Amino acid sequence: MTTEPEVALKIADAQIAWVCQHPGTSGWLKATLREALAGDPVAIANDVELLHHLLQARATAWVRHQLDQAQATPRAHWPDRNPGSTA
Repeated sequence: MTTEPEVALKIADAQIAWVCQHPGTSGWLKATLREALAGDPVAIANDVELLHHLLQARATAWVRHQLDQAQATPRAHWPDRNPGSTA
């Protein structure tokens, strides 16, 4: 008889396999997931949590920097979104 944790593990493994087979998944993520399957899932989940916090902070800072740069650029230097328009 299959227990609930065994079913949950099979579902998680199937989801990881699906992501690894998806053509839109980056090579970095595929390799990371495959390597993660061989390690301690709890330790890896902890590493992923730390990675998330670090990269989320970096992404937020990068977006804010880009917004600051865009606001600092005079509108006359922005590319025309409608090249054929006269407005």
